[in-house]
Amino acid sequence: MSLCGGVCISEKADHNMDDTCSEKETIVRLRDAGTDNIATDKNRNGDVGVGKDRMKTFVKHLTMASAVPPLTTHILDTATGVPAANVPMVLSRQKSDGQFDELERGSTNNDGRGGFLKGGNWQPGVYKLYFNTDAYFKQQNTTGFYPYVEVVFRIVDPNQHYHVPLLLAPYGYSTYRGS
Repeated sequence: MSLCGGVCISEKADHNMDDTCSEKETIVRLRDAGTDNIATDKNRNGDVGVGKDRMKTFVKHLTMASAVPPLTTHILDTATGVPAANVPMVLSRQKSDGQFDELERGSTNNDGRGGFLKGGNWQPGVYKLYFNTDAYFKQQNTTGFYPYVEVVFRIVDPNQHYHVPLLLAPYGYSTYRGS
């Protein structure tokens, strides 16, 4: 059953794991740039109601795609292979004199993701994302070579979504325009 733009819910038939336990799986697929991200909710002993409520909540979050901020980021710690959580960030826009004005502060969530400008104020210009990598490395009980990373980029079409990922390690980093 299709709910909206690429989000589908389907239920698999019950199957017996053994004589005393059955499992019902509800699978939600989000088709995202050719990738299937799958969330599975498993309920044992026929407790279907709880799982369906959780899945409805999950689907509600997925269907809020129009609420995605125009600028997002995702930081992956390539040394550990996990998302970089709780990294303080600052978004600034360049003025005509070349100086930058701070627009917004935030930090990455537990999945290493963050977003900016949810309330608008998105216009063509040069922007800077400041990542406080020193704070992150201190959380990890390590020392990084780069105490911070600044990524400066140009917005030409404010009607597009811009994604600025950061691949981070104690002695290096890389960035690119994502999708």
